[in-house]
This record gives sequence, C-alpha cells and structure tokens, in this order.
Amino acid sequence: MASERREVLDFGSIVIDHDRGQLSVDGSARYLTPMERDLLWALAQQPGEVVDSDDLLQEVWGYPPGLNTRTLDVHIGRLRRKLGENGRNPRHILTVRSVGYRFDPSPDT
Repeated sequence: MASERREVLDFGSIVIDHDRGQLSVDGSARYLTPMERDLLWALAQQPGEVVDSDDLLQEVWGYPPGLNTRTLDVHIGRLRRKLGENGRNPRHILTVRSVGYRFDPSPDT
C-alpha cells in the first residue's frame, strides 16, 4: 500500500491542512469551506508575496481576468475572521491596494 502524502503548510502558529480543509491557529482547529481552503492555499503558497486579485479569482473560481466582483473580498473577510484577525487591522492577510493580497504567516507584523 502506497503511503499518502498530505499537503500541509506549517508556519508554526498557523497550520493549513489542504487535504482536510482545516486551519489551525495557535492549536485551535477551524474548518474551511472548499473555496476558503483553495483561497488560503493560493495565498499561503507564496508567503510574503503579493498575489494579484485577478490571479486569485482565476485560480480559485475560474473567473476571467478583469471581472468586477466582491466574491474575493467576502472570502478574504471570512478567512480573516477564522484567523482571529481584526478586520480593521489584519495581521496575516494584508490588502495591497489596487493589486491584491499578501499572506504574512509571522506572528508579529
């Protein structure tokens, strides 16, 4: 029997288990919807890098570039809450105006 390889990103206080659709923040498990999982995974694959909003919409939802929708903003808000963030002063998912979002897994930003 072949061993299964799970896709997990471990940033210490934040652990993302893609296969289980689970986010762990300071040891507390939070379950993610499939879209939340895919969005967080897309951001976390490039920690510290700005990911273009159009790229996220295309990768996660399959939307064409240039589509004007609030879908991304709504899902980012949900992820921020699951990360325990204050919407006015987020620590881990940062908005880069007119470009996209940046995931910062470090506890002190």
